[in-house]
Amino acid sequence: HPATIQWNMGDGTNFTFNTGDPFYNPSFSHVFTNTSGAIVYDTVRMRVTSSTGGCVGETYKIVIVYPEAEFKIGAVPTEGCHPL
Repeated sequence: HPATIQWNMGDGTNFTFNTGDPFYNPSFSHVFTNTSGAIVYDTVRMRVTSSTGGCVGETYKIVIVYPEAEFKIGAVPTEGCHPL
């Protein structure tokens, strides 16, 4: 029987799928970004509702989103060809 699958990624992003849709694909991806400079904990929730609405199931998982890495590189040449 078809069902509705709702994903709440915990960062304001939501996805809804209907398993009865002929183009339904159970695979998808989501990229979490964290520019806060601190570790962020997002609660990802999945809720499945039967097409009749008589059966509902929900589960969740906490994911840790580490801050984006920042890389800086520099050089000060001390010898070489002119001009330096």
